[in-house]
Amino acid sequence: WERARGLPEDDDERLGAMSCLAMALEEEHDHAAALPLFEQVLVVDRRSNGDLHPATLTCIYNLADTHVQMGNPRLALPLAEECLPGYRQTLGEEHERPLKAMSQLSHVHLDMGNCDKALPLARRALEAHRQTLGNEHTITLISISRVSVILDRMGNKEAARVLQELADQNKGVAFRVGDGAGESAARASRATRTRAVSYTHLRAPEAEAELV
Repeated sequence: WERARGLPEDDDERLGAMSCLAMALEEEHDHAAALPLFEQVLVVDRRSNGDLHPATLTCIYNLADTHVQMGNPRLALPLAEECLPGYRQTLGEEHERPLKAMSQLSHVHLDMGNCDKALPLARRALEAHRQTLGNEHTITLISISRVSVILDRMGNKEAARVLQELADQNKGVAFRVGDGAGESAARASRATRTRAVSYTHLRAPEAEAELV
């Protein structure tokens, strides 16, 4: 980043370095320092590439997730609501990135107490993961646990327990209803985070299996 700092603000190398620095700060849980970096990258992405460019959409996703990690779901909501239809329009319904964005929007609604909005999004993401990845894939198990957390928050304890037991039976995913919905949802969000390795924020193919 120190080497790229002096480059023009719309230079790809500078933007890539800024994004990677923001991600590194996120890994250290320094969300307050990462936030302005994501915001600067997004301003340039929108101006240079437009609202529907993959780099712009991924930056929107990352910025929304940073707001979530900082406990500001109301700031995350308009970003998450922009990201999901953007990915759907450019990549289609079943691509992994709109599914991640769907999970993120569900998480934001859950954090705001809007369980009636969170549940259908989480269920749609779960069904898509079951169809594309199978019932025992880690990503599917995370989705099962997310639905369980929402049902628990809504007071449907029995349905939440059954789903969580299903997840636990398949490789013992560490999201349990007894943990508390907020903590479990936060863990799920961290497990779905996109990490930037280049200006376009696209991971190497072998790493994509880690993403919801």
